[in-house]
Amino acid sequence: MGNANGKHAGAPDNGGDVTGSENRIVVPLTVLFAHVQLLRRRLERGSDIGSEDLHKAVEQMDTATRAIVAEMQELEILTSRVGLSAALERIEESVPGPVRGDPEKMTLESNKDEGARATAEQMGRKHVFVVNGSPEFLDIVRQLLQDENYNVTTTNFVPLSFDTIEAAQPSLLIIDLVIGEQAGWDLLGQLRRAVSTKDIPILLVSTRPALLQEAKDRHEEFGGDSYLTKPFDLDDLLDNIAQLIGKA
Repeated sequence: MGNANGKHAGAPDNGGDVTGSENRIVVPLTVLFAHVQLLRRRLERGSDIGSEDLHKAVEQMDTATRAIVAEMQELEILTSRVGLSAALERIEESVPGPVRGDPEKMTLESNKDEGARATAEQMGRKHVFVVNGSPEFLDIVRQLLQDENYNVTTTNFVPLSFDTIEAAQPSLLIIDLVIGEQAGWDLLGQLRRAVSTKDIPILLVSTRPALLQEAKDRHEEFGGDSYLTKPFDLDDLLDNIAQLIGKA
């Protein structure tokens, strides 16, 4: 039964007194940190980073950085962004624009035989389902896990997630607990109560350690199987996934 605030009875206090300014800094910072790590991993592996992928990554890092700086200026933590703006503009100028390419030269999409083989290979992979409120962060995690040969489903629309998860029966769930939002707790409660989903391993992430501690304290109702505070190192994320379900 809901109360006057729309929360379910017995649901955790979701930290609604935390200022929006903190979240407006931490969220883009998490995206920026993850982008840098993903690019580093790909460069260290010698992976082929296409011009379009690189351009998109730089654009998202630029957006995240400017959001952080703007909020810090609003809080009077920074008094000037002239130097940073100039540096960002130089980065943008040095990155080539997206390369569309010749459709006839595209490999996986244009080659039906390769596509069929790829589909068969993917069917045997472990499936990670990620629920997070940031489309940019979801994109980074999707790229990271696909690089590691996991199958990945991502969504930022929590209200319909339970039915999708129940149908998909993924190997692992990664769920973000967000300040001031009840939907993540409601989803956890559904997952833990339903016979069809109660045994799916869950990795909980949040920018607020207090929310993760609340989930730990009420493990039977809302607890996960592992916990990570954002922003986190992508290697730590992969280590947690490997501990829960093994490497892909």
